[in-house]
Amino acid sequence: MAGKDSSAERRYYLLTESEAKLIDATRKEKLQDEYPRHALSLVAWFGGRDLGLHHIDTGNVITELVQVGMDIREQLIRLPVHQELDDGASDSEKKDDSEVDDEIPDEPISWDDVKKNIIPPSVQQVTFTINESPTAELCKDFNERFPGVRIQHSSPKCSSSLEKAANPVVQFTEPQSRQKVAEPPAIPTMTVRQSSEPHSSVSSTPLPSSVSQSSPEVEIAKQPLADSVTVDSIASTAGSLGLTLESRDTITSMYSQWKERRTIPTFRIDKDKCPESNEERLQAYYLALVDLYILATQSNLKDLQYKLLLTFQATNYAQRGSMPHIETVVKAFQYLPVDSPLCRWVLITYAFLWATHDGGTYAELRENNEDMDTEALAKFLHGIAYIRCEFTPGHDIAVLDRWCEVHEHKVGSKEEQMCKENRMKHKAFLEKAKRAERDDEIKEARKLLKAEEERPKRGKKRGTPNKITQTAEPPVKRRRSSEKLDWSRWEND
Repeated sequence: MAGKDSSAERRYYLLTESEAKLIDATRKEKLQDEYPRHALSLVAWFGGRDLGLHHIDTGNVITELVQVGMDIREQLIRLPVHQELDDGASDSEKKDDSEVDDEIPDEPISWDDVKKNIIPPSVQQVTFTINESPTAELCKDFNERFPGVRIQHSSPKCSSSLEKAANPVVQFTEPQSRQKVAEPPAIPTMTVRQSSEPHSSVSSTPLPSSVSQSSPEVEIAKQPLADSVTVDSIASTAGSLGLTLESRDTITSMYSQWKERRTIPTFRIDKDKCPESNEERLQAYYLALVDLYILATQSNLKDLQYKLLLTFQATNYAQRGSMPHIETVVKAFQYLPVDSPLCRWVLITYAFLWATHDGGTYAELRENNEDMDTEALAKFLHGIAYIRCEFTPGHDIAVLDRWCEVHEHKVGSKEEQMCKENRMKHKAFLEKAKRAERDDEIKEARKLLKAEEERPKRGKKRGTPNKITQTAEPPVKRRRSSEKLDWSRWEND
C-alpha cells in the first residue's frame, strides 16, 4: 500500500489484518454517506484528568475517531507521570490535587452550565427516565431545576396495537386537519435513568371516603402530538397540564375508538359481577370521561368534547341509580372553565338531584374527600347555589319564621322574652311581607291555570278548559323547573 507526503516521496507500508480492515472501512465510509451529518461529542478522562471535549462529524466517524485517538495518545505521552492518579498518586501530586480542589468552589454545577459546556449543540432534547411514580411536586421541582428537560416514567407501554408508533407522544388533533409531515432523522439525545333505578326529586348521592387516584405518571413534552396513541403519550399530554390520570389505558382506548369510528365506548352492567363491583366500574368510567374531556378541551377538539358530553349525559340517565362521585365532578372544575358545557351540565344535575345533606357538614365533606382542590370545590358549590337560588321559596317570610333557629334560650327564660320583644318590632313588616307573598302566589297560580287551559289536549279542542282540582294552598312562588336557566350572569361572573 502506498501513499504520498508533501514532498511527493513514495512510501510503502506492510499492514496487519486489523490495519487493512480499518483502511477499508474508512474508504467505504467516504463512499457511502448514508447517515445524517450531526456532531458527536466525546469527553475523555484519564485517572481523574480531563483530556478534553472532542467533536466528531458522524459523516466521517471512523477517520475522525482515529484522529481523536492520536490526539489522546499525544496527551498521554506528555503527562509527567504515567501511573494511576487515584490510590497510586504520589504525595506531591495529592498535594497539587488538594490545592486545585481548594480553588474550585464547593457548589453544584448549574443546569445552564451543563447545557452550555457539556451537552453538544446538536442535541435537541434531553430526557430523564425515572422509575418512581412522580407527584405534582416532583414534576414542578424537575421543571424548575432542569428547564426544557422531558420527564418520562419507566412504566411499560400498553400491550396493544397502539404500540406500533415509534414516537411515544400522541397528537390530539382532528383527523381531517392532520397534515403529513416527513419524519425527521434521528437526533442524538441524552437519557438519564435513575437507579433505584329512576331519579326522585332529590337523589341520594354516594359520597365515598375518597376516590382512589394513583400518582401521576407523566412525561413532560411540548412537541406536537403524534397520530398513534400510547399510554405514555396520553400521560405526556396530561403531564403538561398537571392532570392526574387514574386509568390511562382506558382513556387511550376511548380516544382510539373515537378517532377510528367517531364513537365513545358505552358503559354496560356486567351481570356476572356484584353490584359493588359494577358501581366501582361505573365511577371509573365517569372519571375517564372527565379526564378525556379535559384533554380534548386543552387540544380544542370540539367534536370529541361534544361526543363526550353526550356520553356523560346519556350515562347519567342510563345508570339512574348512581351519580358521579363528587370528587370526579369537582375535578372538572379544577381543569375546565366554570362555563364549559360539562361543568354547566354537572351543576344542573347536582343542583336538582343532589341531596346536599348526604355529604354532612362542610368539615365532613372535606374529611371524606380530602384530595379535592379547594378552589375547584368552591366553584362547584357556588354554581349549585347559583342555580338553586331561583328555585328556593320563602324570601323574607322564610327568614323571619326561622328567627329562633340560631338561639339557645329555654322556654320561659329571659332570653326567650328578649327574643319575642325583638321579633315583635318586625311584626308589621312580617304581615306586609306575608300579604305580598300571598299576592305573588295567587298571580303565579293564575298564570299556571291559564297556561294549562291553553295547552292543547288529545281529544279536546284548543281553549277547552281542563278540570283542575284546586288545593287549599296556592303553589309556592318559584321558577318552574321546565324553564331554561339564564347563564348570562354566570358566564360574566
